Amino acid sequence: MKVLDFTPYRGANGKISPVGLALGMIKHGINYPKMLEAQDAIQARLKKGLGGAFVLLRNLTLPKSDILVPMVLVGPPGVYVLMPTHLTGVYEARESQWGVLEKNQFKPASVNLIRRTANLTRAVQVSLQRQGLVLDHLEGVLVAANPGLQIETARPIVRVLMADALDGFVRSLSGARPVLSRHDIQSIVSLLQGKEPEPNPAEALDWRQFTEEGEDEEAEATPDQPPEARQPVRPSPRPRPAPEPRWPLGLSTKQFFLLLGMFLFEVLILFAMVITVALTTQ
Repeated sequence: MKVLDFTPYRGANGKISPVGLALGMIKHGINYPKMLEAQDAIQARLKKGLGGAFVLLRNLTLPKSDILVPMVLVGPPGVYVLMPTHLTGVYEARESQWGVLEKNQFKPASVNLIRRTANLTRAVQVSLQRQGLVLDHLEGVLVAANPGLQIETARPIVRVLMADALDGFVRSLSGARPVLSRHDIQSIVSLLQGKEPEPNPAEALDWRQFTEEGEDEEAEATPDQPPEARQPVRPSPRPRPAPEPRWPLGLSTKQFFLLLGMFLFEVLILFAMVITVALTTQ
């Protein structure tokens, strides 16, 4: 399995600088380091069981957005948006609801991981559609990294995997019937990064055939074709806008002004303390 890691501030040694962790906690919450640990644990188990046809993208920011997707797995069976969680305890996933067991009854959790997983999956789908890709084989999966998390399920809107079920999930992917070719996978990975996919000379793909009328005719004319003969990836070439300017240290505009505000606030506090000390010593 190939891993493309877009985690900010991760060095060549695989570690993230203290500044990077601080910025991550500011933007994504105080549990950002635990989220990265959960990703590490899940990545290790995926890599152990999946072959070279699979690609895992970590902490990917979708093109033209600030939406961070923790993990996207692309392989022959399809595309899977993975939401890792470090939680422990007893929770319930009931349709679109996410509850935690407190005093022998389930109460809504402060963060609804079921809806978050579904929303991220939808965001990935919309991002691909806006780039001209039509893809049916896309699924959201909430994945527990810690065996101490027990989840009771009742028709959840996304797939829910406890830690002891992850290896079975990996085996099912390895043996699943392929629906994406190697070129399809490469094209999807490129589009997720906001890059133009490379054409496939072997398939001699004509982009003009993928009009709305052409799609209907193709679907009716080839219902019994094997999945390898279909073309689930249909990107339309288009110019890319210039990237958003970045501030020093790779900060976004929002992060830069947030840090600047914190710095000015600290300066004001220090100035007030100096004045207080000066007045009390007179």
